[in-house]
Amino acid sequence: MTLPPDFKVTTHMLWLGGLILALMDAGLVPLLAWRIKPVAFRQLKWAMVATTAVFWSTLWMWALSNFWDSVYSYIFPGWARHLIPPAYGLLFAGAGLAFWWLALRLPGPPALGFCLLGGLWGFVTHSWAVYLGIVDKPPMLQGVDPLAAMVVPIFEFMFYWCIVLSIACLLSRVLQSRRHYVN
Repeated sequence: MTLPPDFKVTTHMLWLGGLILALMDAGLVPLLAWRIKPVAFRQLKWAMVATTAVFWSTLWMWALSNFWDSVYSYIFPGWARHLIPPAYGLLFAGAGLAFWWLALRLPGPPALGFCLLGGLWGFVTHSWAVYLGIVDKPPMLQGVDPLAAMVVPIFEFMFYWCIVLSIACLLSRVLQSRRHYVN
């Protein structure tokens, strides 16, 4: 992905993107909460962990290969560039397992709780990124309102966790049908 060298992300861009993601979440999260019953959600444990690891590793590989020079090199040491995708894949898989466990104990549909916890994770991780200087160090992000950089990821991450949950459901169904077919 090639951006002009003087490309700047603005607070307005972030809020607009957040609004679009919030609207998408408003459709996806209730749909998943309605479609994935608690019994089915409980059975997603390992399919969800595997999906999470692959999804987040892949997303970080893409992000670092496209935005290393313009963003992430200002935050992470150079030696970590190739370690981040697998490390974050495992870290996020652990977080996803914790969300799965917590979602089964929260009131309401577990898929709803899972996606909301994923959004909270976005806030936590991006609050840490703001602390590390993500809106101060990279020229592309300088001047972005830190609040937008922390709030918008709530909706961004809810969307990502909806994708993870959807893929895990498909993976689980494929594995169950194969087991049924083999037996």
